[in-house]
Amino acid sequence: MQNIQSVKSTNSDFAIKVTASLDCNSSNVIYVLQCDTCQAQYVGQTKKSFRIRFNNHRSDASKKPNLSVSRHFQQPGHSINDVSIYIVQSNFTSHRHREQRESYFIYKITSIINEDPGVLSTIRSSTS
Repeated sequence: MQNIQSVKSTNSDFAIKVTASLDCNSSNVIYVLQCDTCQAQYVGQTKKSFRIRFNNHRSDASKKPNLSVSRHFQQPGHSINDVSIYIVQSNFTSHRHREQRESYFIYKITSIINEDPGVLSTIRSSTS
């Protein structure tokens, strides 16, 4: 994991400003996984510590091949071990707040790995 001040999208001009010092033990966070092979990005969120969530991603890579992160890292030349990790925000006031920010970042980063746009798509659909 890298200490950084911002995470730049590899597909748009958007950058997420990192304002806190966060590590693998941080919980209630939004994170970005960036494939070191092709620079594709995935945005995720977790209430648990990031360490637990990332270990779940690693386990899922072999046990749950239909998940978007698993499918990406099962491509030829890709490995879940070849990933840059950025924890970008924390201290959300609620689960919904964390999900809304995750969805916003998925949209702004134009994530290739995320297949589900998150809760903002359902909010937009219900108000249309």
